[in-house]
Amino acid sequence: MPRCHALLLVLLAQVAIASPSASLDLVIASIDQGQFKQAQTMIDAGLAQTSLAAETRTSFEFQRERMRRILIDFTLDADALKAAVRKRIPDLADDEFARWDALGLFEHQLIDGRLLYFNRSPSNLFRLSAEARARAKPAVVFNDGPMERANAHHREVRDAAVAGHARSVAPRHLEVTQSLTVNADAVPAGETVRAWIPYP
Repeated sequence: MPRCHALLLVLLAQVAIASPSASLDLVIASIDQGQFKQAQTMIDAGLAQTSLAAETRTSFEFQRERMRRILIDFTLDADALKAAVRKRIPDLADDEFARWDALGLFEHQLIDGRLLYFNRSPSNLFRLSAEARARAKPAVVFNDGPMERANAHHREVRDAAVAGHARSVAPRHLEVTQSLTVNADAVPAGETVRAWIPYP
């Protein structure tokens, strides 16, 4: 690690100790900029404080989990992405891939200096590009759910956003009940099951 970079991480850790709230803002900014290692250093320093307020601790833990989930979703490098696309377009040329990439057809993030693509970029390509769909073998067939096609609520959101120049519009209050069933004897007595259950 370059000496200047190591010094920066030390200084950021000191910020986390001196001002947890300011450090949290820096953590969020670092993650947004793809500086995950830098963010992790500040999170570790913040969580190491025994006097940290519960709400702030939860916020640090959320940002740590946010990074973990991003890294689960963004795992493909360019070679892996090309290989996945070539399963449907065997004659894909490198310059063709570069053109589609430049058009923003492959979602990606720069994380700690590595360009990583979204795991579903290969399949999403065929949703975004008629040209790619025409080349796919076998032909692409979408089995979309009811909320994946434009409906009255989508139109309401779009119209309200345009009219009000806002991003968060037409809110809905929903109540969701979910349950988790675990096989008998799957979890030792006294242990806690932790699971991420997305909303439907």
